[in-house]
Amino acid sequence: MMTIQSGEYSRTILIVDDAYSERLCYQQYLMRSTKYRYQFITSGIGEETSFLYQRYRPDVVLLDYSLPASDPSAIIKQLRDLNAGRHVPVIVTLEESKRADAQSKRAMAAGAHYSLLKERITADRLRAIVEKTIFSAEDSVVTKIESINKANRGNAE
Repeated sequence: MMTIQSGEYSRTILIVDDAYSERLCYQQYLMRSTKYRYQFITSGIGEETSFLYQRYRPDVVLLDYSLPASDPSAIIKQLRDLNAGRHVPVIVTLEESKRADAQSKRAMAAGAHYSLLKERITADRLRAIVEKTIFSAEDSVVTKIESINKANRGNAE
């Protein structure tokens, strides 16, 4: 399901969480951003993540690590494969439990950018981390382009 914030948008967020209330809450938190306007693509099914990523190429993926019948680490790896091995800005959300630390480590090893405990997510914290993730991804692209341009100038001389 796609939800588009009114007005112009500049960034796309894919939110994958089996709890409708969580997806709605994250959208409401991010809609308060003064830095970006967002387009939201949402799903409650982990198996749709790769398809939605390919179709919409979101700037950030917000992925529930406790999706039923899904392996979030495998999903993160699939996204990297779809992106030719390049970094995919993924933020995982975790339920606070004894397993949260181990789940966070697995998610980060698979390529997640951040992990957040759901019980500690606030509007300000989520916006800050999403904006930092977007900036980091954009900065990485700019650095690669500058490196290619520098190499091309060196080859031209």
